[in-house]
This record gives sequence, structure tokens and C-alpha cells, in this order.
Amino acid sequence: MGPRTLRILLTAISAMALPSCRGGSADGPGGAVLGLYGALEAGDGARAVSLLSSGALLEIGERLEELAADPASSSEQLAMLGIPIDPYELEGMTAARFAEVLYSSGMVRGIVRSGTVSIESVETDGDSAEVRVRCGFPWATSTRRLTVVLEDGAWRVATL
Repeated sequence: MGPRTLRILLTAISAMALPSCRGGSADGPGGAVLGLYGALEAGDGARAVSLLSSGALLEIGERLEELAADPASSSEQLAMLGIPIDPYELEGMTAARFAEVLYSSGMVRGIVRSGTVSIESVETDGDSAEVRVRCGFPWATSTRRLTVVLEDGAWRVATL
């Protein structure tokens, strides 16, 4: 596995494959974050994608373009991670479809289930919010700040 392709894959996977959330509000910025982690924990890639902002999907699309530059190698490396995508499918795949396949994978589900998440705070400013999320894995604990935006009347996670 080449270092560049590995970096792209790990960025795409680790960006959202954080531990699962339990509890919290079902709506608002915190609810979008909790909903995303719940979808990841369930392996529901379609639901996870529905909770991403258009900007987040653009970012995923940029990573996908990098992978599609060498589809045979990228497909082989994705398969080694348990994410079977045919090289020809990779070349024509949309960002949303790539994210759905990625977030439905057993590998992502396993990573998410191995940890815990708690929302420390939510600061809303109009159509944007910052959600501080504490993530705990058996090997590390960290705090991330996720940007959540209001798009089409729904809060969606923008930070990858």
C-alpha cells in the first residue's frame, strides 16, 4: 500500500469513524452529531450520508478523486480494509455513494463500536454551530470540535 493512498484512505475513514453516541437531543446541532454516530454504529451508510453537509460531501469528493487517479491500486487497498469497490465503479462513483459504502463497512462499524462519545458543549451562531465531542477509545481519548450547519432546514455535520 503506497503511503499517499494509505493517507487518503485513513483520512476518509478516520474523519467520521469515531465512536458511537448514546443519549442526547434528537434535534439541533448535537442531535445531528449523535445521529451521525448512531448511523455509523449501525452500519447505516445512507443515514450517515444524509447527516453530512454539502461541504462535507465536497471534501469526500476531493479524496475520492485522489483515489480514482489510481483506481486499481485504490480498489485493492480498499478491499484489504474490507471495503470492496471495483476499480471501474471507483472511477465513476459519486462522493455520496463512496461515503455510503465506506460508512456501511464492517471496519468502520467496528471502530465506532470500540469507543464512546459524549457531547461536551454546543455553541450555536445562526445557521452554524460548534459541537465539542469527547471521544474515548481503548488506545486514546481526545476532544474534537465539529462544525454543524443548517442546510435545507436540517442540521448537518460539516467537519470531516
